[in-house]
Amino acid sequence: MRFRENQTDQVDDLSAAILWIHVLSGAIWIGACVCLAIAVSAIRAGSDEFRDFAARGVPTLNRINLVAAVALAIAGMTKLLTLIASGFRPSAMFIDVLFIKIGLFFAMAMALGASMRAAAMLEVTADDGPKSARAARKVAILSGLIAAMGGAAMLLGLWLVGS
Repeated sequence: MRFRENQTDQVDDLSAAILWIHVLSGAIWIGACVCLAIAVSAIRAGSDEFRDFAARGVPTLNRINLVAAVALAIAGMTKLLTLIASGFRPSAMFIDVLFIKIGLFFAMAMALGASMRAAAMLEVTADDGPKSARAARKVAILSGLIAAMGGAAMLLGLWLVGS
């Protein structure tokens, strides 16, 4: 009897850890995108600070975003599988919200890819004022969109946890 209680506690602890990894990955992705959008918007294109940030800051933040996105996807799929394995039977509304979250994730991933391509252009054109300004605007806009979609996905996630 005691063995089953310990096993159930371990499964619950693992499920909670997976959920926290999922939530923290989303928060890191959103936070890094907000930082990227603000920093790229605040620094004057063509300046020394801009060149330094384009060369070091933008690629670093994009790597953080990429790792967070992968961790978010893996933790989300793992959490869903643990729910299903535990006998959870989702409602139709749960499934609808889950599909919206998955759609948001794919839209965010596509925007991240576009942002990374724009960031690569930003590194190449860091010395050319107009071209780097366009690339910086694109990075800032895409990062802001990712953050907004991520915020919406997090709010939907709070609803799912409550259901």
